[in-house]
Amino acid sequence: MDALGSKIDISKLFLHRKLFLVWILVVFFPFALVIALFSGQSSLIEGIVGTSVPQQSYSSSIVDGLDAPAPKPVMSLHVQQKVNISYDSLLHNDGVNTSSMEKKSGIQEIKGDESKVLETVKPKLKNDTAKSNLFKGKWIRDSRGPLYTNNTCAYIQGHQNCMKNGRPDMEYLYWRWKPNGQTLTRFNATLFLDLVRGKVWAFVGDSVARNQMQSLLCMLSQVEHPKTTYTDEANVNVHWYFVSYNFTLMVIWSPYLVKDTEAEFKGIPQGVIKLHLDVLDPEWVTLLPNMDAIILSTGQWFLKSGVYIMKDEVVGCHNCDKIKAEQLGFFFAFRHAIQAALNGIRLLPGFKGIAFLQTFTVDHFENGLWDSGGTCNRTVPYKKNEIKLNAVEKEMHKIVVDEFKYGTEEEAPNGSIAKLVDITYCSLLRPDGHPGKYRDSNFISKSESTQPVPNDCLHWCLPGPIDTWNEILLQMIKDI
Repeated sequence: MDALGSKIDISKLFLHRKLFLVWILVVFFPFALVIALFSGQSSLIEGIVGTSVPQQSYSSSIVDGLDAPAPKPVMSLHVQQKVNISYDSLLHNDGVNTSSMEKKSGIQEIKGDESKVLETVKPKLKNDTAKSNLFKGKWIRDSRGPLYTNNTCAYIQGHQNCMKNGRPDMEYLYWRWKPNGQTLTRFNATLFLDLVRGKVWAFVGDSVARNQMQSLLCMLSQVEHPKTTYTDEANVNVHWYFVSYNFTLMVIWSPYLVKDTEAEFKGIPQGVIKLHLDVLDPEWVTLLPNMDAIILSTGQWFLKSGVYIMKDEVVGCHNCDKIKAEQLGFFFAFRHAIQAALNGIRLLPGFKGIAFLQTFTVDHFENGLWDSGGTCNRTVPYKKNEIKLNAVEKEMHKIVVDEFKYGTEEEAPNGSIAKLVDITYCSLLRPDGHPGKYRDSNFISKSESTQPVPNDCLHWCLPGPIDTWNEILLQMIKDI
């Protein structure tokens, strides 16, 4: 019995031990595993999680110039590179922190792929674009005709005075722009002058900027003739004053917006255009604190040959086979000039006004260029989808739109605001609005020579389609 009893007790003991082991496996081991994972094995968890945090690696790759996608697109045409550029450096060319990485890989333009182009500091202005889209639409007939003629406006430049120069057709004067989904009201000069009472406005840029300013001047002069208060020797920088409205209107010649010179520079001979892409043109930037609004219009001059300079060093050029410099192309220079202008506007103390940045304006040369017999003889607008931007026009337009978009994501420190004026599409549809051969009243006698008569298919007749640009401008002012 004792022996049997002992066996029974032992078997019960084994049974109890088995149950105890099962209990340990079922209850205690998972609990211990959890403790281990959150204590001694925490490095394993950290390693796993660390491999799935992409933002840091993407950000680093962008800064390092690597070709890596970003979870939030920064801009497909750029390598993001933080560079501290002050207003003083933009004006005087000092203090720009351009690293060796930028010189080696950032400052270049890859044909067909601009993903390696250096991006300077993104200017941050308050972006206050119009709520409705004024820039897409169509041209419709308007029997009322223009608000002025060459007989009622004394400010039309000779080359744009198509009526006086003998243009026989008048149909190009009887169209108005109809934006999609809304009506663009006819220009009201009295309303405009009331809105800008006591202000100082400036058109800054090339001859197209002057063309638009003269259009505005013609329309405003139907209400009041301004006094000329300043003009330089070349008559390219002029100020007018509307006494009754205490309003000053200026035009400032600055075809590149940045400093340009033809003087000899480090062995590059005199006569070659040299652009300091990190130095703003003092012709306009020194006057900026006194302005309430500035309209920037540039583009066509960048297609010219030129040498590009940054931080007082030659970084490249365009169409310069005789100069030892990297062929970067004019897209590179245009992008940097737009960036520099936006930077200067946001950083300049004292400027709290509005900066209107206009997009690239197109020409309508057919059968050649201005110096090879190109003409623009059409007499009616294009219809929708009848014409498209060519490759150069499309990229120049895109550069302005992109730089404005990514340069106005945050408010500017000086409180200024920026507006994009996209006149490219409405202008594209108006091949009939240029002077053509009627840029000169003596075109008939000149046509008898062996040399082709240069046509002007870039600037606009006054009056003409460019008057619409100022109607759009007025609408945008009303929306502020």
